[in-house]
Amino acid sequence: MVDTVGTIPLINGASTVFQQNVTFDINANATPQSVPRTNGAPVSVTNPLNVIDSNSAAYQGVVLFTGSSGVLTAAAQRGVIFICTASGTATMTFPDGSTLPVPIQSGSAIQNLPYSVTQIVLSNGAAGTFWGGK
Repeated sequence: MVDTVGTIPLINGASTVFQQNVTFDINANATPQSVPRTNGAPVSVTNPLNVIDSNSAAYQGVVLFTGSSGVLTAAAQRGVIFICTASGTATMTFPDGSTLPVPIQSGSAIQNLPYSVTQIVLSNGAAGTFWGGK
């Protein structure tokens, strides 16, 4: 027998559909249907999901993008923080391999983009310091 707290009405906006009720089992055990995976392995502290925090929580640290000849790399983090010292283009590579060319402007203000990227290629005169916010 299923113990229930009650029912919750679900109303469909279409005029030809009647109200339906959903019943919840308060004794059911919540078990995951599958283990989340990233990079082919289960998600863990050492293998986190590559996600952006939609709640805009404060970063807990930074990872410097390093490299030479305008090709900078780092492990994907929650965002890209940078100070641009010369305007140009920063082409950002995402974990799935897709790329996005981003025009950047020089200035003294620190800038932040909500992109989880693994590589930044600077071109058209762009220069600056880039960090991954984690």
